[in-house]
Amino acid sequence: MKKNNRLIYLLIIILVIWNVVLTVVYVNNKQYSIEHTSVNETTVTGFSTDLTKVVESSKAGVVVVETNMSLSSGIVYKYDNGICYIVTTAHSVADASSISVVFASGATYDASLLDKDNFADIAVLKVETNVEIAPIILGDSELLKDGEFLTCIGTPKNTQYAFSNELAVVSSKLRTITNSITFDDNLYEYYTSIIQLSSNVAEGYSGAPIINMNGEVVGLITMKDANATFALPINEIVIVANNIINETEYNKIQLGVKGLFVNELEMYEKTQLNIPLDVNNGFYVNGVKVTTLASNMGVKQGDVILSINGLAINSYNDLLAVEYSEATSFDLEIVRSNEIINLVGSIND
Repeated sequence: MKKNNRLIYLLIIILVIWNVVLTVVYVNNKQYSIEHTSVNETTVTGFSTDLTKVVESSKAGVVVVETNMSLSSGIVYKYDNGICYIVTTAHSVADASSISVVFASGATYDASLLDKDNFADIAVLKVETNVEIAPIILGDSELLKDGEFLTCIGTPKNTQYAFSNELAVVSSKLRTITNSITFDDNLYEYYTSIIQLSSNVAEGYSGAPIINMNGEVVGLITMKDANATFALPINEIVIVANNIINETEYNKIQLGVKGLFVNELEMYEKTQLNIPLDVNNGFYVNGVKVTTLASNMGVKQGDVILSINGLAINSYNDLLAVEYSEATSFDLEIVRSNEIINLVGSIND
């Protein structure tokens, strides 16, 4: 009988200890859940996902651009010695007889067109003011990734919606499409490389900056269709805007190629495209526009351009360096059918 009582006491003690253990585990788990569900801000690749901070830090660098013909947006690009330089899209101010700029504070200034590049669709406006205005922070469009979150600040439709902001997603960090423009009564068709965004951005945001989660402008919205919104990469905008401000003579060389950078391809993609596995850099050509420099030089679809005039072509910035150079003759080193060959040509050919 005593043995049975000892056994019962032992079982009771074990149950009590087990109950204590379960209670401690439950309390700890509950505390962990409370601590983690109370967090309302996370980080992605080291940047805050709190859009309010991005908008707050960027809004002062965004402007409304009003003309006698249209309404658009732009950015404060530079302030120098009483002159505030505004960058917007060229088509927004085309043929305008009057231009004014509205800042986030509500202050309105008359603006004049310094110059514009119709092919790049970039214009620089000039505003004279003694109030020093801090330029918006510029980023590097080369660092964009597909799927990355961005926000844009602009003015759709009319001024009562000034400085609205919308969320966008990078559908493709670099999409080369065929664009056309009528200039001096002539129709021109050419390739243009732009950022493709999700189609959620409302119409009327022309010239509005797209801003990454670090509060840096990576492009300006330029066009929209039923399926997507497109933005000019800030890396090209900087080249054109600086040339205009510095009154530098320049012409963009139309290479006339579109494609992919080999260093961004997976092994299976290289195999599918018949790119030699030992070729790890260069620009894979999947399209050549007729009557352009590349087609006149004999570049073919499937070629890999390794270098142009000795410059290795491994990124969009490398292509920009060539397209905005002062070169008139070109030497292309390419891989074709597992052989390295050179093509030589001139823009005068």
